[in-house]
Amino acid sequence: MNHTLHIIVTLRKEKIMKIYTLEQIRKIEKDIPLMVEQLEKGYEKYSLGETVVPPVGYLHFDEPVGNTYIKYGYVKGDDSFVIKVFNGFPENAESGLPTSDGLNMVFDSKTGLTKAILLDEGWLTGFRTAGATLVCAKHLAPKNITKVGICGTGTQAHAILSMTPYVLGKQKVVVYGYTKELTDAFVAEFKEKGFDIEPAYDVKTVCDQCNYIVTATTTMTPLITADMIKPGTHITGVGADAGGKNEIDASVFAVADLVVNDSKSQCTVDGDTTFALKKGTITEDAIIELGTLIHVGKGRENDDQITVADLTGIAVQDIIAAEMACRLLGE
Repeated sequence: MNHTLHIIVTLRKEKIMKIYTLEQIRKIEKDIPLMVEQLEKGYEKYSLGETVVPPVGYLHFDEPVGNTYIKYGYVKGDDSFVIKVFNGFPENAESGLPTSDGLNMVFDSKTGLTKAILLDEGWLTGFRTAGATLVCAKHLAPKNITKVGICGTGTQAHAILSMTPYVLGKQKVVVYGYTKELTDAFVAEFKEKGFDIEPAYDVKTVCDQCNYIVTATTTMTPLITADMIKPGTHITGVGADAGGKNEIDASVFAVADLVVNDSKSQCTVDGDTTFALKKGTITEDAIIELGTLIHVGKGRENDDQITVADLTGIAVQDIIAAEMACRLLGE
């Protein structure tokens, strides 16, 4: 496939639909500060009711195991609406195939005509998710970070760590993966990129050394429990987005001074938060949405607080990412 190809399809009455390849889309990677700024505004609009975001479409496959997520919506007053399809099929790795794929479709909200198709192969989802962790870091990370902890060694963990310096600056990093081989390979890769990084072969080591932690795994067995957490720690979890996934144990929510959800309606059904609610370690009125937190300016108050951000991923992120890509690539 020629990834440099830029296809322009002419539709009826001189309407133009653009198709962008992954190679072209990745050019927006240099615009991380703009992405963070736009995501903040998007979260705020979501929590203020200024978006239309229906429930997530979800398909689960058993043989082989796979998941399809369909997220869609629009920001009121915008001239576009977006539909995103993201597929995750982990067993593809055994055949040498990509484990994720996807695309974003952008439509004119006045005519319904297709404006652009972004063949991002799932990259935009990783980019906007990593951007969301930076939004959380901006508002919730301790002022004095000991080390950055990353739980996970997959595509999402790569994106998150690569982008973290844009908000937190250069920090020492500790990473934990499912196996020693995965962990060591991840460490070696990021050392070549100039990161001060070391491996951890259990999650407790990450929690002992780090007060800013991001989890990006597909586990259904919690990685982090309350007894592992030190005062002043912030945790952002991005892996528990559906299907019984659970990275942050319910006990952590019981000791947290501040619990943040990207979407209360989603996190209380599919996120780590739902397990805490079921076990009674937290009540729904104790949760604040990320957009509300941004709007009222209430983030971390001191370096002794324990804070948790549970992110399931919401369509407004996809809307922001797709529209930003179209705007920058069209210039």
